[in-house]
Amino acid sequence: MSTLKLNSKNCPVGEFQFAAITGAGMYNEDKEANEYKVTLQLDMDEHSSLMDDIDDFVEDNAVKGKTLHSVGYQTHDDYDGIPEGKFWIQAKTATEFEGKDGVKAVNVNIYDATGDKCTLPDGMGIGKGSTGIIIGQFKMWDRKKEYGCSLYLSGVQIADFIPHEFESAPETIETGSFKGFDNNKSDLEKAEEPEQEQTTRPRRSRRSR
Repeated sequence: MSTLKLNSKNCPVGEFQFAAITGAGMYNEDKEANEYKVTLQLDMDEHSSLMDDIDDFVEDNAVKGKTLHSVGYQTHDDYDGIPEGKFWIQAKTATEFEGKDGVKAVNVNIYDATGDKCTLPDGMGIGKGSTGIIIGQFKMWDRKKEYGCSLYLSGVQIADFIPHEFESAPETIETGSFKGFDNNKSDLEKAEEPEQEQTTRPRRSRRSR
């Protein structure tokens, strides 16, 4: 399978818009499984060479007779939440995989600005506005009448860090007597969820517009 590697050699430093790369990750309803996911925002003028590399990769691996669904990045034309003149690259990976020895957890590597591995403290994530790069691989996929390009996540390198602290459960009100209802005693506490992103429509590369 053809791949296009993304690392410190060809990924410009951008601004993280969202990152769920530890713990349970983010639930994908379509796949009915949890995923780790990160979104990086870059400038179309300054970083057009990366868009060109992705476009070349997609064109070199085009599938005849099928519709191109995704090209590996998104612009304002795909999702109006992206500022004009910017583009997003989004990387994902499953939180676990099944190997010969059973199910194993997937760890997304985190590096500091000097390239050393580091670990986020419990209850803390990479906040919006942090800067850095994504490490992973662009791969082509092909199913039914469509094909496309997706970025598979293996790690991130953080240049400047803005912490995001997850909300914890409220403290006990000592004078209160309410202990909940019988039908929700076993409910799990829901983790903080990010704002849902707009579903993107099938799209073309910049060159075909």
